[in-house]
Amino acid sequence: MKSEAASKQLVQAYRLMLLARKLDEKAITLYKQNKSYFHIGCAGHEAVQIAAAQQLVKYTDYSYPYYRDLAFVLALGMTSREIMLNVLSKADDPNSGGMQMPMHYGHKELKIVSQSSPTGTQFLQAVGTAHSTYCMQ
Repeated sequence: MKSEAASKQLVQAYRLMLLARKLDEKAITLYKQNKSYFHIGCAGHEAVQIAAAQQLVKYTDYSYPYYRDLAFVLALGMTSREIMLNVLSKADDPNSGGMQMPMHYGHKELKIVSQSSPTGTQFLQAVGTAHSTYCMQ
């Protein structure tokens, strides 16, 4: 029984890896067509991002991704539609309502905290969230 659950988890991870790669390729195409104004890809990062996301508890744990974390946010529960709304900076984008740069993720329901462009700036925020969560227990 345990191996069946593990097999399902591996198939799901592989499916998410493929989906992330295809969405990344589509985002690059849209960028080259001037339909999106920013793109930094996730190609090559998919496996580790999905493995990391699988360790978090959806809707409970906070996460602080950066702009290469497409596979990570997919594994946390963002949909393909939500990713494309973000890529195209549409008003229905749950990340920022189309006001943040594409590939800058933030999803209130999934507890994905919005980021800024300089990498590493979210470390202090993440430590503060972890500390406050620990102190509340």
